Amino acid sequence: MNEMKKVILTLVVLAVSVSASAQSIYADSWDPDADADGNVGVTDLLALLSVFGDYDLDNDGIWDSVDDCVGAYDECGVCNGGGILEGFCSCDGLTLDAIGECGGNCLEDYDGDGICDEFAGPCFGAGEITYFGHSYELVEIGEQCWFQENLKTSVYRNGDEINTGLDDGDWGSTEEGAYAVNENYASYLEHFGILYNFYAVSDSRGLCPNGWHVPNDGDWQALELYLGMQASQINQEGWRSSGDVGLKLKASSETLPIQWNGNDQCNFEALPGGFRDASGGYINIWNFGIWWTSSYYGSSSSASEGFRRLLHTDQVGIGRWSGDMNDGYSIRCLKDSE
Repeated sequence: MNEMKKVILTLVVLAVSVSASAQSIYADSWDPDADADGNVGVTDLLALLSVFGDYDLDNDGIWDSVDDCVGAYDECGVCNGGGILEGFCSCDGLTLDAIGECGGNCLEDYDGDGICDEFAGPCFGAGEITYFGHSYELVEIGEQCWFQENLKTSVYRNGDEINTGLDDGDWGSTEEGAYAVNENYASYLEHFGILYNFYAVSDSRGLCPNGWHVPNDGDWQALELYLGMQASQINQEGWRSSGDVGLKLKASSETLPIQWNGNDQCNFEALPGGFRDASGGYINIWNFGIWWTSSYYGSSSSASEGFRRLLHTDQVGIGRWSGDMNDGYSIRCLKDSE
């Protein structure tokens, strides 16, 4: 008799000493090789122990009383589930689009060549756009299509140059559109884009490409509501924390050399590019990210400020304040709604 049989027989002896009734039920019919596979193993031991009140009905080597799933997991990880439902292509309810991509956004492939002819979604299938030599990744958030990075153009939409190179005094006194790069570092231009005053934002020549615009206060509010901000906070000024909108917009700190407590849930990839204040100083790079809206704070005929949005390292929310028109902030472009 092999060693496993000896072990099992020993257990039988112990079982007899604990439960005479169990012995009387099992003694005449018990076969050490309960599964008749020619070996005495774990399955046979479980068959023996089942006499004392527990079972392994799915033969997975785990007592049913402590088994997370008595049966089998389907492809979606559901115990004894039916797998992907008919008509869907994924466990989370996605369907095939017109060219057979699971969860894709192709509406129509009219000629059946496998190339999409009509896209769904606010970006209409576009993943990037090139504008005056810079390629910008795009991101869809709700029903909006945004630039995934800050604007870097040094010219207006019609090609006219935007004023730059202003010293502190001229920066604070100009009433024309102007831009600056934080600390005039080329690496900051690459990572954080350009800082524009509000005069550039409001210039009729436009900063964003055709079919795009600098988002107004209402556009930002639509984004905030989509990301979970409570409607009761949407028009408040100051830091608004409901929905943790700031965390969702900020790039993950894993991609940055500093602590920037974002989770980038919506792929907006907001970065702490700082700003240039109305006195000409460069402030709070690596701590603040600030973006202009195109909305005046008050009547446009007499306003000296515009609405802005702020993100900060230590804030989970997003700030809504006014800013001096001579301040320099970042800009994101938003696709015009159809």
